Amino acid sequence: MTVARWLFALLAITGLVGGLGYIKFTQITEAIAQAALIPEHSEATKAVHPQSTLYAPQTQVIGEVVAPKQVELRTEISGRVVNLGFKPGDWVEKHQLLVQMDVSEETAELAAAEADVELAAIKFERAQKLRSTGSGSQSALDNARALLDTSKAKVGQIKSRIQKKTIRAPFAGETNTTVLSVGEFLSVNELITQVVGDTDDIWIDFKLPQHQMEIAIGDEVTAIGTENQQITATIIHRDAAISVSTRTRIHRATVSASDLQLIHGAFVEVHVPAAPAMNYSALPSSSIQSDSYGQFVYALAQDEQSAYRATRQDVADLHYLGETVLVGQGISQGDLIATDGGFKLSPGMLVELITPQTRQQISSASSTGKH
Repeated sequence: MTVARWLFALLAITGLVGGLGYIKFTQITEAIAQAALIPEHSEATKAVHPQSTLYAPQTQVIGEVVAPKQVELRTEISGRVVNLGFKPGDWVEKHQLLVQMDVSEETAELAAAEADVELAAIKFERAQKLRSTGSGSQSALDNARALLDTSKAKVGQIKSRIQKKTIRAPFAGETNTTVLSVGEFLSVNELITQVVGDTDDIWIDFKLPQHQMEIAIGDEVTAIGTENQQITATIIHRDAAISVSTRTRIHRATVSASDLQLIHGAFVEVHVPAAPAMNYSALPSSSIQSDSYGQFVYALAQDEQSAYRATRQDVADLHYLGETVLVGQGISQGDLIATDGGFKLSPGMLVELITPQTRQQISSASSTGKH
């Protein structure tokens, strides 16, 4: 009797478990069937084929604008100012008098020296006549010639001092704002003014480290002018040696002054090629994604059902030019790359394409951003 009870309980439990299992199996089967009716999750994105473009990576340095015609005028000898022929900041013409220092003493000395020259000339002429007739000696003639030469040399010295005290503009140009006044005493090597001449072209001097790619005479660099305008400048000179203190080499480029619109002494941004030009793949900057493993893009490829799915592709050697990014490694020209909306994708995800951009569109964007 006890055994029959146990058997009956066992059968009841088995039946209950089987019933519950059947019910659960039916529910799971129905859920699977309903899930099969729900479409796979997908994301909509734009995509583009990368456009090949030739580009030379560039480095940015700071250059200095140098006027080809510019000079600092300084005193060679001391003296008192008696006349000013310009106002600081004025435009001056070539040979225009700028500063006249007191030369009254030199003028008096010059008059005396010129009188000595006249007297020495008379004595020399007399000595020549006496020598020609045999009445005078050769030594007397030589002394007369030496006296005449010495007197003329003294006149030249005095005129040179007068000239050094008479400071004129070496060429036409604009002066800077110095403070000078009549009666002021000027010492030796004291600044009078700086004259900057007007030229069609202007120079840009900049330094490049010794590990920088070699830039030769005739190569082109890009200067950033007013309003971020990109202006092409041509290398015309470079120092023969590298500085031992800075390990840099000075290069000089020439550019149109009217295009650059910067004056002597101004700083200017210069973009210099850092490597030879090579082919890059141009994409919209929205194509690039980043995570802890680096930068990547999502390439879209069709599966067996001709549906597009996302595949992660790591990229490297990137150069951003405005809204365009140039990719050196990681993609090829035949790839279809997700752009706007690509941040929503994950590897293997189903993708619905929004009207793709054309090659012409991406080419235009690349040309706009290229330096």
